Amino acid sequence: AMVSSSPRDDIDPTSLRPVLPSLPPQGHVPDLVSNPLGSALTQSTVYQNWLRFGEVFGYVLPLATIAIGIAKERFDIPSKFVPSFTTMTHVATSMFLLCCQVTTEAITKRNLAPLPLRIFVPIAYNAVRMGPLYHWMIVGWDVMRLWEKILAVGNFVYWGANLFGFLLPVASLRYMRSHFFCVEAQEVVLRKGAFS
Repeated sequence: AMVSSSPRDDIDPTSLRPVLPSLPPQGHVPDLVSNPLGSALTQSTVYQNWLRFGEVFGYVLPLATIAIGIAKERFDIPSKFVPSFTTMTHVATSMFLLCCQVTTEAITKRNLAPLPLRIFVPIAYNAVRMGPLYHWMIVGWDVMRLWEKILAVGNFVYWGANLFGFLLPVASLRYMRSHFFCVEAQEVVLRKGAFS
C-alpha cells in the first residue's frame, strides 16, 4: 500500500493558500511535474506519429478546406474540390474549438496552473468537439463529396480515439499521479502489503 502525507495537512485552514498548488512545497520540481506523460511516452515513435497524424487530419486538411472554400470566389477551382456549405460550417466550428484549446493550454501552462486543471483543458475541448463532429458526419452525409465524408469520419474517429483512448485512460491518470505524488505529497512511502 502507498501512503502519502503533505505539509499542507498541518497548515491552518483559515490561512490563504491555493486549493490546488502548482509546484511542490520543497522547491525542487521533479521531472514528473515538468513532463507528466513521461519522456518514454512523449519521445516514442508511436506517440510522435499520432501527433503528426492529428496535425494533418485535424488541422492542416480542415484549414486547407476552409482556404479552398474562401478562394473559390477568386480563383477558378474545379467544383469537385470546393467543399459544401455544411462542410465549411462544421470545419470552421472544429477549427475554432481547436484554436481556443491551443490558446487555453498555452495560458494554463504559462501561468503554472495545477496539473489536474491543465489536463482538464484538452479533455473538455475534445469532449465539446465531438458534438459538432458527429453532427457534421450525420447531417451533411447526403450533400458531401467522398473527400468531405472521409475528412468528417476521419476527424470524428481521430478525436474520439484521442479522447477515449489517450486523454481519459492514459494522460489524465499520469497527470493526476504526477500532481498528487510530486506536488501534494511531502513523502511517499511504499509499504509491503497484500499485493506485494
